This record gives sequence, structure tokens and C-alpha cells, in this order.
Amino acid sequence: MRTDVAAITSLNDLFLLWLGSSLQVMLLIAVIVFSLNLLYNLLDAYRLIPKLSKGIEPLLRFFGLPSTTGFLWLIGYIVGLAYGGALMMDQMKEGKVNRTDTNLLNYHLAMSHSVLEDNILFIALGVSVWWILGVRLLVAWIVVWGRRVVLRLRFGGTGLRVV
Repeated sequence: MRTDVAAITSLNDLFLLWLGSSLQVMLLIAVIVFSLNLLYNLLDAYRLIPKLSKGIEPLLRFFGLPSTTGFLWLIGYIVGLAYGGALMMDQMKEGKVNRTDTNLLNYHLAMSHSVLEDNILFIALGVSVWWILGVRLLVAWIVVWGRRVVLRLRFGGTGLRVV
């Protein structure tokens, strides 16, 4: 199979090149997802998730997020929404986090997610990481606390208290 684009002389060569590169990408994605699942299961089995979450509780409180969302927040920040969303659904099904808490986390992550990957890309383009990160975190803070105010006004109760 030819892998040099300049060497492609037929539709068959093009198809084989596409198929080969697609299979490589799918294999890489499968390895990454398997590794992340293995890591999650190990952290869960050894009860390390609460310890990881405990370390970032002050930061979560500042952003208006419940402590139950700590691990999901880390996942959303490091690997992004695709894997984080699947993990969030699993944790909701297992009763580890409730819908209200995940909704607040979704508001936050919609404004500021995959910080590692995105910032590396912006740095490569010459953009200051502090501008990108600062604006994203500020907007995420405003959105979550704004949502808490709306919930408080709509339903009363403790919409502004972070647990």
C-alpha cells in the first residue's frame, strides 16, 4: 500500500490510503479510551477519586460547583467533553452525582473545557495563555454563578450555597 499522496494514481490507491489512515486513527482512539477507562477504574477501585476531588474543593467552591463534580471537572479540563460527557453519564447512572450538579458542571465546562489541549494550540499560534485561560475561567465563573442566581430566583431555597 502506498502512503505517499504524490504516488496516488488511482481511486483504488486513494481508497487504500484512506482506509489505512482511518484504521490507524481508530486504533489510536481505542487505545486512548481503553487507557482512560482503565485509569478511571483503578482510581475508583482504590478510592482515589474522592482524594483527588478533595484537593480541588476550594477551586470548585470558587466556581460555584459542588464537590461531587470534582473528578468530572478534572476530566473535562484535561481530556475534554467527549470522554468527560460519557463518564458523567456513567457517574449519574451510578448515583455518584445528581442532575443538578452535572448541569452546573456542564455550564462551566461549556465555557472552559479541554484547557490543556486548547491552550497548547493557542500557544503554538502565539496567543498568550493567560488571556485565553483568564477569559475562559472568568466567563465560566460568571455563567455558573449566574445560573445559581436564576435557580435561586426561580425555585427559592439554597441556590447560591455551594456544598
